[in-house]
Amino acid sequence: MENKVLEERMNYKCTIAALLIIRKSLGALPVEIFEILATAIKHLVKENLIEYENIGANALCWKFLMNYSFRQDDNNKNIYYIDPFMLDKPQMIVDTTMPDMVFSGMTLQGDSYV
Repeated sequence: MENKVLEERMNYKCTIAALLIIRKSLGALPVEIFEILATAIKHLVKENLIEYENIGANALCWKFLMNYSFRQDDNNKNIYYIDPFMLDKPQMIVDTTMPDMVFSGMTLQGDSYV
């Protein structure tokens, strides 16, 4: 029961963080990408790529913004990239046409992704 409560709190924090990111972008991000951002933040938390314990949703929002960039592909509007600012973190590519949101990761080594 306790694990379920903790997971619900984590999901809530990630959801609020995604809403804050959209709000803080001053309308540059459309509301349609809310689910993508929320799922991406949850994925980062579950993979321990962003620490979320003992911080609120606002701090989680800023941790994401300080460590990752979020952009849409120029040619395929169904593809989003979540690029880390740290070289040893994986890049995530989100394909919204998949039945479940799919994250593919590549690690930056030198100047190229492998």
